[in-house]
Amino acid sequence: MKTELLDKLIDGFLKFPGVGRKTAERFAFYILNLESEKVHDLITSIQEVKSKIRYCRICNNLTEY
Repeated sequence: MKTELLDKLIDGFLKFPGVGRKTAERFAFYILNLESEKVHDLITSIQEVKSKIRYCRICNNLTEY
């Protein structure tokens, strides 16, 4: 049984390169079954990577600032 929220999460995973519907569904159900603390840790990691890592303007390598 799927819900609108679960479908939205699956659709988000479908935007990842190389991820098809079955894999997106596996990811979504994996997250659904994770402990809340582990989900929070994952969310925090994604936010930190997005806010603290960039491509260097000089050498184009990833850099943390």
